[in-house]
Amino acid sequence: MKDVKPGKWNNLFEVDVKCTEAQCGATFTAEEVDVKARNHSGNNDFYVKCPICGTTLQIPTEKIPLRVQEQLNKKRK
Repeated sequence: MKDVKPGKWNNLFEVDVKCTEAQCGATFTAEEVDVKARNHSGNNDFYVKCPICGTTLQIPTEKIPLRVQEQLNKKRK
């Protein structure tokens, strides 16, 4: 192959998140390193922790690029 253009595959991933804890309500930008995969769960179950109160917040699969999903699914226990 030649003249391969990578497209969006290697773009850095960030997602804006709002904490759902009623007494917190913080908003923050989560980066790739902040997103985790739940262990002992089916594929495509991802979360971040609020940096203010520590609440676990679900990240919808459709917001996470396939490249990041594949990396995270490999780390599951």
